[in-house]
Amino acid sequence: SNFASSVPPSLAPYVYAFSPPFKGLGATVMGMSWARAAIFYGSDRGKDTLESAGVSQTMATVLPPLLVSTAVQCVNMPLVR
Repeated sequence: SNFASSVPPSLAPYVYAFSPPFKGLGATVMGMSWARAAIFYGSDRGKDTLESAGVSQTMATVLPPLLVSTAVQCVNMPLVR
């Protein structure tokens, strides 16, 4: 018998949801993790770089997350599909 049949009925749906096969779970978790790290890091570094180059505060705040998020989305799309 499987593990899901030995848990209380109220928990069975949750156990079933997290039991194998994990269709793409690893790719999704890793994709989300690196994407968030890249966006936060890229936004901070990009803002510092643009401010030191004399770009306006508004552009230095808006451009880095916009550009990094776009790049991350383009990289992640083939992985998640």
